[in-house]
Amino acid sequence: MPARDTALDFGPIRSAILSNVETIVRVAEERGENAAVEEIRETAAKLTDNRFYLAVLGQFKRGKTTLINGLLGVDVLPVAVVPLTSIITILSYGERPEVTVHFLSGEMQGIQMQELEHYVTERHNPENTKGVKHVNVCYPSPYLKDGILLVDTPGVGSTYQHNTEVTHSFLARVDAAIFLVSVEPPLTQAEAEFLHRAKEEVHHFFFVLNKIDLMTEAEMQESLAFTRTQIEQQTGFADIELFPMSARKALEAKQASDEQSLGASGLLRFEEALYRFLMKDKGRVLLQSSLSDVLRVASGLRFAIEVEAKAAAVPLAELQEKQQLLEIELAMIEQERSDMNVLLASEINRLVGEVESDLNRRVEESVPSVRKRLQDFYSAHANAGRGELGRLLDDFMKQQVEAVFNAWRLEEDHKMNMVFTAMSARFTEKTNAIIRNIRGATSRLFDIGVETFESPESLRAETHLYYKVDPLFYFAIDKIPFVLPKFLFRSYALSKMQGKIKMELYRNAGRIRYDYLERIEKSTHDFRKALNLKIDATLGGIRQAIEHAVSAWRTSSEEYERHMATYRQRSEELDAIVRDCRAMLQRVTA
Repeated sequence: MPARDTALDFGPIRSAILSNVETIVRVAEERGENAAVEEIRETAAKLTDNRFYLAVLGQFKRGKTTLINGLLGVDVLPVAVVPLTSIITILSYGERPEVTVHFLSGEMQGIQMQELEHYVTERHNPENTKGVKHVNVCYPSPYLKDGILLVDTPGVGSTYQHNTEVTHSFLARVDAAIFLVSVEPPLTQAEAEFLHRAKEEVHHFFFVLNKIDLMTEAEMQESLAFTRTQIEQQTGFADIELFPMSARKALEAKQASDEQSLGASGLLRFEEALYRFLMKDKGRVLLQSSLSDVLRVASGLRFAIEVEAKAAAVPLAELQEKQQLLEIELAMIEQERSDMNVLLASEINRLVGEVESDLNRRVEESVPSVRKRLQDFYSAHANAGRGELGRLLDDFMKQQVEAVFNAWRLEEDHKMNMVFTAMSARFTEKTNAIIRNIRGATSRLFDIGVETFESPESLRAETHLYYKVDPLFYFAIDKIPFVLPKFLFRSYALSKMQGKIKMELYRNAGRIRYDYLERIEKSTHDFRKALNLKIDATLGGIRQAIEHAVSAWRTSSEEYERHMATYRQRSEELDAIVRDCRAMLQRVTA
């Protein structure tokens, strides 16, 4: 990627945070503060496991694979071949090249890089006879080191014409997509139809007009204007930015380290736009959240060390009395935490009930209109033969299921996100208030100033939803109507499909219901765990500090002095972390 402002570079800031996390883990483990260790490791895992799925989509021969190789600057994926309908290739960072094939059977197999084409190309794996589900490729490219996963997908026609479950399930995980068109021709009907459906799953697109090296400057400008207009008119996108590029020239320029040719290829301008998006919509939020976590845990450890130092200076009898008083206050605060968890569970149950109610209402309201559209569709295809009519009705039902639920899902997701945002703010504030009360009770007893860093916590969910409609004539017995006279067959097919409408809508509503329940359950589990870890870390740190102070009273004076020296050293280390993270947080939020 192009040169960046290092003050906003995701990679170096993430590395600096992880370095500070290592120090915090060492200090917390040394003190036996297991809750703080677990919490800060959760933050490290969030940073380390951060993945940004960037899918490259487009019709066959648009140059998708060449673009991926161009972004990486090396020929990793085989080019000029037909990708299979059901195969997705995911590229992620690895210290050395590794390829893992995932099969539909659930088995996995490691292969050599040079064997890749034997699993992902039509020539070596015709009609996916090897049963490949997807392939993971690890490669030591700096482009992938910041958590970007580049995803090569099959061509538009094969991917969406067959409506495969694996592709639909995957697209719901995509953070952004690069949609490739080219100058020959600018946009096909298949691509327009694909975009109509893909934008229901992917909410941010980059549009690239590839192969500009085949045109003059004037021709390219004309093609850009025409293609931009076609995409906007045929797909409903508005005011898109279309990046002109030659993926082939970009790859050649990177391989030759030719900066001038690289700029002329159009890749640098696209990469800069991609980077801004990553920092604004993905990386910046993650860095801000992680820095807030580190600041809070570091300040909590520092507070506990100060409590321990102050407590160690109090006469033992007085210290034990203060310890008893503090436990009384902490028990009441624990009850606040218990009440908060009960309230959160109640609100989640209420949200689940609303989703189920909204779904049932959507189905019941939709059935009459779908039946009316079915009658119109049936009348419009009066000349269709038996087999053709069955296929047409199946396609009609699939389209109606998507039409009924796609708009509803957008509305429901918006509603859920608003509820989750409000709930996140409310329960995060309750958690922060509990932490303030814990520290406040401790500071009053030991005369310590309180400095609190309150980190946000986000309650959010992802979806892996897909639709499925059974064929109108599926079992062997269903073939019997094909021997009927044509007029009787048509009447029978219409009646059978009319009877299927409500069943198919409710069956897919059940799939959606399960998806939402799974999302809500996982999201709230993670959210509740994060909130309680914060409280546990604060409680554990203070209790551990006082226990250490009591133990210090039973040591020799030399040992006591060593304890005090350790307090000062650890406080200085944590102070440095707090200063460092504050400075990074200012840069990230600027």
